[in-house]
Amino acid sequence: MDGEIDPRALRQLRHFSRHRFYLPVLQRFPAGTLRFAPWQAEGRRMLRNRFGIPEPRGRVQLTARHMDAILLPLTGFDAQGNRLGMGGGFYDRTLAGLRHRHHPLLVGVAHACQEVAALPLQPWDVPLALVVTDRYTFRCRPACRAARYPHQQ
Repeated sequence: MDGEIDPRALRQLRHFSRHRFYLPVLQRFPAGTLRFAPWQAEGRRMLRNRFGIPEPRGRVQLTARHMDAILLPLTGFDAQGNRLGMGGGFYDRTLAGLRHRHHPLLVGVAHACQEVAALPLQPWDVPLALVVTDRYTFRCRPACRAARYPHQQ
């Protein structure tokens, strides 16, 4: 959506072949939060939400605390793991209760050109652990230098 990196290729990688993938689904209650539904085989019908984003439909929907990792689409990120999304706050509200408990590995997905020197930190922000871009994988380290691992061609 809107120029975001398409994560479908991850399903084809051998490392991820045994993993189940889930996609976010907007919730009406609590308002503005997400749950996660299984990502079915290609070609399976998905329904568009109120923003026109395709979502899987089904009875099985998990909360964020039941996920091992969550990929977050980004419009910007910095070396400290601060992230900028589309401004709706859906991931912020979904992750808010997980700060002091077990929470999934948070992996931002962005274009390398979306990296900025610094983003303002808000009290409700939950930092990313990693960012995967079209050029490198980026390990976020709050208050210190981040490590970049270039992708092999």
